[in-house]
Amino acid sequence: MEHVSTDKILSLAAIESACRDQLVFWYQKAFGQSPPTRASLNFLQGNLSWWWQVKQQEKNPKQLRGKLIRSSARKTDRFRQAYAPGTRLVREWQGDTYEVIVLDKGYLWNEIKYRSLSEVARSICGSHVSGPRFFGLRTKAGKHA
Repeated sequence: MEHVSTDKILSLAAIESACRDQLVFWYQKAFGQSPPTRASLNFLQGNLSWWWQVKQQEKNPKQLRGKLIRSSARKTDRFRQAYAPGTRLVREWQGDTYEVIVLDKGYLWNEIKYRSLSEVARSICGSHVSGPRFFGLRTKAGKHA
């Protein structure tokens, strides 16, 4: 099979239509390492598409990835710092009152630990809903209430 360097990936369509061996080759060239052993085609295509878009914007993929990770960590830390362990979050919904306790890592509701407030809200509502919004901690615009 003929391999083309990552510089020759001309479009996202090329990534979508490439075979697994080609995607693995491009992944190795783009990221300087082999993909995870059981990486799916969607994983390979998604990561290569991201890499290609970053290159099109003339950005450094490693620097951008680091920036995104740091930004995500800051947002998570800000939320956790705003609500200390032991804080009780209360919500009345459909005639019932729900009380959740903030833990060091996660939340406690009905004597069950949850990793995220959204998991708690999903258990209460039965459908996907933003936990912070459900408990009135964020507005629709995503701002802290």
